[in-house]
Amino acid sequence: TADFSESRSATTRAVNLLRPLEAKLLGDIDRRKLVQQQAAEVQTILAGAETTDRQVDATKAALSPELTGLRENARGLVRTARERIGVAQTTQNGATATEAVRIAQDASDAFKKLLDEVTKAARGDFEQRFEQALAAAGEQFSFVTNSFTTLQRLVAEKPDSMTPEMSTEREALDKSRIQLQRRFHNSKKTESLAGVEETTRLLTDIR
Repeated sequence: TADFSESRSATTRAVNLLRPLEAKLLGDIDRRKLVQQQAAEVQTILAGAETTDRQVDATKAALSPELTGLRENARGLVRTARERIGVAQTTQNGATATEAVRIAQDASDAFKKLLDEVTKAARGDFEQRFEQALAAAGEQFSFVTNSFTTLQRLVAEKPDSMTPEMSTEREALDKSRIQLQRRFHNSKKTESLAGVEETTRLLTDIR
């Protein structure tokens, strides 16, 4: 009986010793899994941020000093996020991993803001150029229309002056004018700057 009691006491002591070790081991495993998950999250966020950075390059827009500063700050955040998650993985530090996720998200948000600002600026520049192109095309259409109106009046006044060759040429030019009007309206509707500019060039050829 005494041996049984002693054995039971020893077992109890062993269990009491092992429980903290088990808890620590389980805690370490959970922390390691959490750090791994956060490391994967950081990589996903940064991959998206770098894609947004490349989209900024794709706009081929000239960045203002302010936007250049915003981009440099965002890239700095990317470097910091990578450094912090590297430390977190080495030390298995959950707080550092959480910090890395936050910094990575800040980098992503900064790049999104940059792309938004660049897109707005590019749109404003396009709208200005498009309006100028529409005005130029309108001037050419006005000139061509006035020229045809004058020609029709002269023909009405002196029908004998219109030779068959001249009549054929006039009809061909008038047909081209109508086609260009359709092209112009389609280009205006689809906001095709190249289409409007090409219409203006062809109208100049008609003149």
